[in-house]
Amino acid sequence: MLLDQININNLRVFEKVFKTRSMTKAADELCIGQSGVSQHIKHLEDILEIKLFDRIKNKLIPTPNAIILYQSCSKSFYEIETSLRKLKKIETTLAGKITIGLPIEFGNNVIIPLLSEFGKIHQRVHYKIRYGYASDINDALLEGAMDFAFVDDFPFGSNISTEKVYEETLSLCSSNDYFINKKLSIGNDKDFFEALDYIKFQDNENLLPTWFKHHFKFTGMKYNIRATLMDIEGASKLITSGFGVGILPEHMVERLKNRGHSVHIFKGDQTVKELHNPISIAFVENKTLSHAALELIKFLKNKLK
Repeated sequence: MLLDQININNLRVFEKVFKTRSMTKAADELCIGQSGVSQHIKHLEDILEIKLFDRIKNKLIPTPNAIILYQSCSKSFYEIETSLRKLKKIETTLAGKITIGLPIEFGNNVIIPLLSEFGKIHQRVHYKIRYGYASDINDALLEGAMDFAFVDDFPFGSNISTEKVYEETLSLCSSNDYFINKKLSIGNDKDFFEALDYIKFQDNENLLPTWFKHHFKFTGMKYNIRATLMDIEGASKLITSGFGVGILPEHMVERLKNRGHSVHIFKGDQTVKELHNPISIAFVENKTLSHAALELIKFLKNKLK
């Protein structure tokens, strides 16, 4: 058998290098020399006659073969560890590091408080948080650099599964002082909305056109964009200061109200449901997650109901 030629330590070292993306970090965590780590990887590559890592700009990048091997090793080691613990009748305590991908604002406002709650119960669980847009998270998941992630709507590849767990309501908001300063009476026709100043998040985002089409069936709107910034916290400060009008998720609106801000929410057609942004958990198909990661996902899904 090919397995007879491989020392289990070769696979354990490989798994650690894959997770850390660093020979040095793997050596530190395994308490062995860096040269020893390199020898384990080379021995494994020689036996399998494949390359496991490419070094690009001083970074270790797993090859497609490495991803396949890691998925198998991770699953097998977890099953062996579980069986050994059962045989020794050791109570399984949640422990280990979980790497999670998050969109910044939803992550900070909704997920981080829940992680804190879970972490207080399971004190041997450690988190590594990576912020990013869905496109960045897609690549990180496929590279094995994340256990799972929260993402909004995005066309992920066939190897990534998503499960919708939350819907955030998107509201068009302003401060009440904004209308006083603009000397405007609140209306709901196209001319009124085209007279307003707007704040958007990215040059190519289409939240404003989507909101107006959803609520009023307006198309071809002319927007006076006063500011573009990739930060909901910053946008909310511009909105509450009376600078302009913008779209905010429901959790951000609630935070502003709790801080004492007076926020005006524009109402659309009452026969139309609110505009929602679906939030999903994304993970690589067939990748075996640790017991701690699985329990955390179960906890978060329950809290987000």
